[in-house]
Amino acid sequence: PLLWVCRSPLRPHHGRKNWFVGIVDLPLPHQVPDLAAADVRCESFRAGGPGGQHQNKTESAVRAIHLPTGLTAIARDGRSQHRNRALALTRLAALLDGRARLAEAGETRLVHAAHDRVQRGAAGLRFEGPAFRAVE
Repeated sequence: PLLWVCRSPLRPHHGRKNWFVGIVDLPLPHQVPDLAAADVRCESFRAGGPGGQHQNKTESAVRAIHLPTGLTAIARDGRSQHRNRALALTRLAALLDGRARLAEAGETRLVHAAHDRVQRGAAGLRFEGPAFRAVE
């Protein structure tokens, strides 16, 4: 915690002059992960199911696997393997984005839960006056 020694300019008749302030490093804002080509393995397979001769003969469905995390996205909606590959990569990016958002929400919750742990005394830095002049 930081110690700020100053009479409050907003409450001049208040008796308190020592204020303890807790400082916390906040996590960086959410960033959309980039899919590097080396981190993704794409596999093609037959889409299966009813759909006629084309669907049962060609390997147009695509499974995109993110190697560092093991997340998998499958696309078998389109008729073209190229279209399904692009769709699978889009779905994989959305999965990674959702996972990053969950992790960020957990970190934010932990930071908010720790706000009541500020302790008085043993201040790491001390400031005086309304201009926050550092005292060493």
